[in-house]
Amino acid sequence: MSRTYEEIRTEALQLSFEERSWLADDMWESTLSDEERAIAKEWIDVAERRADELESGEVKGIPAEEVIDRVKAKLRAARRNTSRG
Repeated sequence: MSRTYEEIRTEALQLSFEERSWLADDMWESTLSDEERAIAKEWIDVAERRADELESGEVKGIPAEEVIDRVKAKLRAARRNTSRG
């Protein structure tokens, strides 16, 4: 006899936070297509490479506030340009 969704859910909710996180991740991964898995792997590879570049000093990070200020300035400029056109 197969177990119902509710039985499995009830049992899963009794796991520790860490185990529930792992289970949720495994469940999510099981819904991805091969293409989506490949894309996710590429993003992880990029993130790891960028982290290595920061840690080695090869590149220098930009403070978040500076990035936000730059984006806001670009948005203001874009709005001015579209309101003129």
